[in-house]
Amino acid sequence: MKKHVVTAITIALTFFAATSLQAADAEARTFDAFLGQWDNADPNTRGITRVEVFKKDGKMRVRAWGRCHPTECYWGESEANSIIDGEPFLHVLWMESFKDETQKITIAPSGELKVESSSHFTDDSGRKDRTGYYTFRRGWSRNWSDEKN
Repeated sequence: MKKHVVTAITIALTFFAATSLQAADAEARTFDAFLGQWDNADPNTRGITRVEVFKKDGKMRVRAWGRCHPTECYWGESEANSIIDGEPFLHVLWMESFKDETQKITIAPSGELKVESSSHFTDDSGRKDRTGYYTFRRGWSRNWSDEKN
């Protein structure tokens, strides 16, 4: 009897471990769709110009650039939380000296990267919070400086 209980527990633990590994592998493949370099689809954007999504030390990370003059501004690198809530998305927080920027990054059915970016200004400038919506296509093909694109 004791041998049957041990065998049953062993089978249950093996099944649980295999199921957990399959779920983790499926989740990793889901977020692999985000990986790569992305260019804003709007050549006239006044917001985010480029995004790069990559893995570092097993965690999703994002680099971003914004429209500045005469050349684009590098925002830096930030960790992205991978979340599945109906659809998979990345949640990114950028904390700057004058604002906190929160982003929700999704993959559209078309394969484009969508970024909803909300700014909360913390510098007592009186600027109202705002949200921008951006669409990105895979690859970097544009020169975002003030020279001709």
